[in-house]
Amino acid sequence: MLYKIDDLTNLLKRESWLPGPAGSWEVGYVDIMTEGLPTQSEYLRLYYPTNQKHQNLPGRCHIWSEHTTKHGFINFIKAQVHNWPSWVNHSEFKLLDLATLIERCFNPGFRTVFSLGWNWMCNNPKIPVIHQAQPASSPSGQWPVVIFSHGMGCNRY
Repeated sequence: MLYKIDDLTNLLKRESWLPGPAGSWEVGYVDIMTEGLPTQSEYLRLYYPTNQKHQNLPGRCHIWSEHTTKHGFINFIKAQVHNWPSWVNHSEFKLLDLATLIERCFNPGFRTVFSLGWNWMCNNPKIPVIHQAQPASSPSGQWPVVIFSHGMGCNRY
């Protein structure tokens, strides 16, 4: 039901983008998984420079918050309301009091209230990174490599 509400509200929104790259290049990416069982293989996302423009390929750019991401986050908020450790300061979660109030007042509709609030506040922009873009040729013949980690349990975007 919430997915249908999301789809309807997204039809009313104009297309928008997160800020694009500030450098000379656009950004492409590809997801790679090494061979083997999931417990013995590696999954990574490789980002690289491209000459293609994200405005020309909007269908290959992800939406910042897809259904599963949004509703997973809402479930996380609900779990935090119920399981907030007593030893952690409330200032670590600025909206804990508001989330607790909404949960108490709208318990059966907690997810619906948060989902509607999310739809009202967020424009759901696209990420200006192109899936499977054509890699750019390096002027010097090679590109520097940057390795970073998003951390355990975090989103790769």
